[in-house]
Amino acid sequence: MAFFECEFPHAISFLAKGGPVFSTTVNEGFSGNEQRNKNWSMSRGEWTIDLAYKPLSYFELVQSFFLCVSGQCDAFRFFDVKDYQAVGQVIGYGDGTTTVFQLSNTYFSGGRSYVRTIQKPVTANVQKFDGTYCQNTVVIYVGNVLKTLGTDYTVDQTTGLVTFTTAPASGSPPYPIIADFSFHYPVRFASDALVAQLEDGGSLISWTQIKLREDKLAV
Repeated sequence: MAFFECEFPHAISFLAKGGPVFSTTVNEGFSGNEQRNKNWSMSRGEWTIDLAYKPLSYFELVQSFFLCVSGQCDAFRFFDVKDYQAVGQVIGYGDGTTTVFQLSNTYFSGGRSYVRTIQKPVTANVQKFDGTYCQNTVVIYVGNVLKTLGTDYTVDQTTGLVTFTTAPASGSPPYPIIADFSFHYPVRFASDALVAQLEDGGSLISWTQIKLREDKLAV
């Protein structure tokens, strides 16, 4: 099992339906009162793609990717058009000592927040399915000062760690480390079987219920 640092084809990912999933055990008494147990502290994304009556070119893209990752075996990068961008994310504060910070994306609602660790940011080192490379999306500020990639800091596209050449200084109040970036979800196919059939005399093809499941990487 390995991680394939390559982006699943955009033209196909735009067709995906799905998003975050939790696991909750609900015990209901005779009175109708409920007790709920939160089994997972973090969500796990699940998506379904239906290639129904699509041109053969669509099928060929997915088939090639499926074969190259050996079905469920190897995870890869997936672009969810509904949730792929983080803006103004505070990932830490300068203390004059710390040089490494983890990218994250925080979601707010009322007085609650949910923090997603981002381990697959989109950088210029990330390969697309066709062998070309993505554009860098990670921009870092210390306070209001824009920092320079490669000079002031580096980004590990495989872990989401930002490493500064020199530790950001402490201040009063502390200087926030702020990140703007796009990201991929680490996913895998949820089946080892490729089930497709020709339609319309062979000019079109259908492969329905292609399921992708988020790969919970070690943090």
